[in-house]
Amino acid sequence: YKIEQTLKQRWFHGDLPQSKVQEILIRASAGEFLVRFSSQPGCFTISQKKDSSIAHIRIAHQPLSDQYEITTTTKHKRTYESLIELVEKEKTNYNLVCPSLEPTPFHKIFVNDGTENEGIYIN
Repeated sequence: YKIEQTLKQRWFHGDLPQSKVQEILIRASAGEFLVRFSSQPGCFTISQKKDSSIAHIRIAHQPLSDQYEITTTTKHKRTYESLIELVEKEKTNYNLVCPSLEPTPFHKIFVNDGTENEGIYIN
């Protein structure tokens, strides 16, 4: 269930190389972000467009656990039970304005069959 809910998020891009992240976010507006698998096994990364650069924030995660941990700029650690909860609660702290407009690799899985809502995420 948690995997499905995560894959439905417009910000989750899965296994995305850093070169592709640069390509996507270089054209983005400040505050646009995406979440992807980290190059460090078991972890995730929030990649975000800043004014003139791209920042990467590591999310620690032990496989098969419900613990997602982010270390703040003041070196405090906050733990959440899902990636969704972490992103929602840290949006303001990290100025995560909106998900990248680039479609995720999973978007076609979660669209309606009808033409009226074609390409719209179902939540």
